[in-house]
Amino acid sequence: MPFVKRTWRNSISFKVLLAYIVGVGLSILLIALGVLALVTSKSDILLTTDVAERTHELASKLQFDATGRPIGFDSSEGDRVWTFDSLGREIGLRVLDSTGNVALTSTEATFWSSVATSPPLEQPRFKFEREGIVMYAATAPVEHQGKTWYLQFAASERLMDLLHGGFAWPFMGAGIALFSLVLLFVFGACAYFTLGYTLKPLREVSVSAAAISPRSLHSRLQVKTVPSEVEPLVTSFNQALARLEQGYRVQQEFLATAAHELKTPLALIRAQIELMQGSHARNALLNDVAHMTRQVHQLLHLTEASEAQNYSLATVEIADVAPGSLRLSAAYGRGRRRTSRSG
Repeated sequence: MPFVKRTWRNSISFKVLLAYIVGVGLSILLIALGVLALVTSKSDILLTTDVAERTHELASKLQFDATGRPIGFDSSEGDRVWTFDSLGREIGLRVLDSTGNVALTSTEATFWSSVATSPPLEQPRFKFEREGIVMYAATAPVEHQGKTWYLQFAASERLMDLLHGGFAWPFMGAGIALFSLVLLFVFGACAYFTLGYTLKPLREVSVSAAAISPRSLHSRLQVKTVPSEVEPLVTSFNQALARLEQGYRVQQEFLATAAHELKTPLALIRAQIELMQGSHARNALLNDVAHMTRQVHQLLHLTEASEAQNYSLATVEIADVAPGSLRLSAAYGRGRRRTSRSG
């Protein structure tokens, strides 16, 4: 099977990191589009929601005197009460009883003059105009000593737009940008090192697999350290190695058995031929038997050399082994020439 050259497109790490980056990019894009749609929307849902939340927050901090009448707010809200004095034209609040009589107010009575004579006490959210300015208002009921009070809070549209457009949205945009950078780089670095640590056993298994040769078919790849998703593949590879080792062993045993079994018949045939009277046919048969005997001995040497326990590797001098190798090669060449002449 031809080897396929691996490129960065075939890398599992690259694909996972690419999927992570694409996911982060899409998340940031969706968040940005959602914020942009909310900012550019002509709907006043956001403004009325903010006013309603602020109204309920104020209602939870309303305080009463000994007679049960509202007198102000607790200390946690005291630091922000000044806004009703400084921004008296833009924001205001009042507390009404169940009949609509004002018990507490932060502004002049004219602030609420455009509201209907019968105030919308049961309406959680409503709008009215004051001197041509749209005001967003909300009502929150407050239960105290069995009596129901209604706190109403109002803020002008232009003030809310200023707070949102001049302060909230820029800070939100900076927060989204900072969050995106942190998500991309910090989590990206964590994902990179995590993938490197996770895939390290695969690289070690690859090195071990590359070191396996016909003389080390008994080796097996480690399964405990590899990820669980790759464990079946490594197990299948080890099973294939076991089958290959078994087939190799059977082949070597067959060669050794065949060589041993052929030695005795060849010796008997040679003895019978040597008893024949001298003739050209006799010499030719002896040469053939000698050639077959050398082939059998070579098979035996091959099977012995295939067993690692039959030899040991060592450093030798070429000058010491070269004469013996030359003698063996010369003897083998002479035998081949005699066989060819006899044929």
